Amino acid sequence: MDNLRRFPAPWVMVEEEQCFRVKDANGFSVCSVPHREDLHRRPYQYAEQFLTRDEARRIAKAISPAAGAFEEAPVLRAFLLKNAVSHRVR
Repeated sequence: MDNLRRFPAPWVMVEEEQCFRVKDANGFSVCSVPHREDLHRRPYQYAEQFLTRDEARRIAKAISPAAGAFEEAPVLRAFLLKNAVSHRVR
């Protein structure tokens, strides 16, 4: 079953200058959570539309252990695989 995984565990969170990136065991980027802390330091009228650094870090940290959730919750895995449109495992 492990050879069918497109994003093998463990996933790790990596901090970059403008985002937090979640990478799989092969170093492939699973997702990126951008932040704009500079907009929150000065009066910018649309700053609330951007995540702060802390908010982005918490989201990326919550996503990074999600790789193990597939093995722990077979019902969740079956639901996600059934409803996945672009990344369907065959």
